[in-house]
Amino acid sequence: MSKPLHVKIGKLESPPLAAENIDLVIGSVVIEEEWEPTGPASRPSLPMLRAWDLFLLKRYEPMYVVENKLQHAKTLLTLTVSGALAYLALAKRRLRAAYRRLGEDAPIELGVAVEAPLTRLLIGIRPKVLTELEEPLRYAEEQIVEISAAIHSNQEASIEDLESKMFHIGTATLLLTEVAEIANLMLVPKGIKVPEKLEFGKALIDFTKPVVLILGDVPEVVDVVEYCERSGYIDKIEIVTGGCYALDTVRVGKYLVKVVGTLDDVRDVVGRGLVDVLIVGEQGAIPDIVEKAKEKGTVVITTTERAYLGLPDLTGVDTEKIVEAVKSGTVRGFAVLDAQKLAEVVPRVALVVYEARKEVKPKALEEVKEVFSREKYVMKPPLGPVPEPVIRDLGVPVVMGTIPGIIAVVGCSNYGPSSLEELGEILEELCKRNFLILTTGCTAIALSKYRTKEAGHGLYEDFPDQTLVMGSPTAIAHIAGLALKVPQIFARMPLRSNAPALVDYLLNRVGAVGLAWSAPLERDAAIAWGVLRCGVPVVAGPALAPVGRLFLGDPTKPEKYVIYDKRTKKKVFVGPVPEHLLCLAKNKDEALILITKLVMRANDGHSARAIKACHYVDMYRKVHGTLPPDLPNYIRAEADIAITVKDEVMKFLQEKGWKPLEEPLVDPTCLPLLQEITSL
Repeated sequence: MSKPLHVKIGKLESPPLAAENIDLVIGSVVIEEEWEPTGPASRPSLPMLRAWDLFLLKRYEPMYVVENKLQHAKTLLTLTVSGALAYLALAKRRLRAAYRRLGEDAPIELGVAVEAPLTRLLIGIRPKVLTELEEPLRYAEEQIVEISAAIHSNQEASIEDLESKMFHIGTATLLLTEVAEIANLMLVPKGIKVPEKLEFGKALIDFTKPVVLILGDVPEVVDVVEYCERSGYIDKIEIVTGGCYALDTVRVGKYLVKVVGTLDDVRDVVGRGLVDVLIVGEQGAIPDIVEKAKEKGTVVITTTERAYLGLPDLTGVDTEKIVEAVKSGTVRGFAVLDAQKLAEVVPRVALVVYEARKEVKPKALEEVKEVFSREKYVMKPPLGPVPEPVIRDLGVPVVMGTIPGIIAVVGCSNYGPSSLEELGEILEELCKRNFLILTTGCTAIALSKYRTKEAGHGLYEDFPDQTLVMGSPTAIAHIAGLALKVPQIFARMPLRSNAPALVDYLLNRVGAVGLAWSAPLERDAAIAWGVLRCGVPVVAGPALAPVGRLFLGDPTKPEKYVIYDKRTKKKVFVGPVPEHLLCLAKNKDEALILITKLVMRANDGHSARAIKACHYVDMYRKVHGTLPPDLPNYIRAEADIAITVKDEVMKFLQEKGWKPLEEPLVDPTCLPLLQEITSL
């Protein structure tokens, strides 16, 4: 770890010099702590991980659906860098907020044994206090700067290396989400009890009060709520939140900040003029919402220099002058970049705006009163980092295949041509088959509105054991952390600076799949590339078709799916598992077929492969009425066939000329194959 060195000397005599009361501070001294063996990749630069990237790109060749592939790759890199920078700014802001409230040396306490798995993996430290999170921040920023230079003309001209650079940006982005999550969780006041079920929706909002709506990531909302509690405003105004970062806002103060819903719900209440003050934070400057707020007389307060929105910066103006300016109508929106000033301004402005609109607002509310009364939903509260005992409980079911796979649903709830109903149907089917579903952000909230086809309840209500809500978009860090803790716990693999071994393990042994069913933002692209680099395949919905690029395998080329068996010291063909790295599903049926196929891994035992293959067969037959033609690729031996379909499948395999693999069970790794990429 890196710490400042503070030395005090009472008296120093060394003729001809003499001095007293010397206070010497050296900015940063590296102190290595031996808590785990150090792996080969501490603070890895792109060259250190490039061989792994090229291995993935050789197995899963980039497929572009545009003519100018090189230019398109550079465009995608630009978008990925943009997403990474947004998370860098967000992580810095959250960490500064934590410093301000808790102090730089506040101990990191999240209630889990391994609190920063990505930091351990990439930086080689286990941060114990907040200020030690500066190291992963610095590393990520350095990597982003290095890669960004490749965007310039006359720089990188290889599509494969542009893809490798996107992978590296993705890795840095995952690390930034971890820093952001730790800082944010530290801001949660101690002793806050979050209920097992989190109710939300317009029915719970008291629109007869002045309504303050928080949109985007605003860590200073803690200051706003606490100020309102101290100053007697808390019962006079209604503080609500909505959109992707709503799940980060609920756990503040002595009560839960109410959640109005998704971005569509925010658009609805803002568009109807039911919001008096709109506070905009990181990634919250949704153009149509902000413009509609201004039209309806809502005062917009932006809290970030990343989105001034053309508004005057009144941070240095006296609070009472701001309130008077709003009251007189000379100011209808402004920026405040100081937490204490924001806390003082918000309730006062809300009361002033409410008073000015008291003739208009009741009429707007009366029009929707009956409709809003029915809009009440239930979801799980955000979990945050997954405790180690929970992961241990997952071990046997995952190995045996009774939990066939772990599905991470990523992205916002802007579904485009595909719908929430489709996504809900996909996840309901997977829950019935005992897949573990992890959700984040706006999608986690939106899924509460889906009603299951069998019971007609919410997804989280009908399948509490198969679903986990992780948190806001930055909670992808906890999904990555869960994946990394699997080899650490069950294979006793060290995390410290050991990225190559860990991603190799995930590719060959952990049946995880990402599901992206919405139109991507830049931040989603940055996250996706980090997930893909970990060897976790992603199934994209129709809304992602405009991205124009996939990573597809080719089962007709068995050499692509050769691994090294650590037990026999030989190269072995293991079948196309996973077959693709990034593929497109045209509809929900295709998505279900792909997911049930992509959870298969080279290290599957016979029991796990039989269960996974059975799900694949069943899903394919439901859609097409036949057995999947590529089934022989996934049956390594007779023991891979479930007893319920054994006769039918064996007959099918014999007709196809199937032969069992010589080595059906292997101890797989791809790392020795990387030497073939880097050697002459």
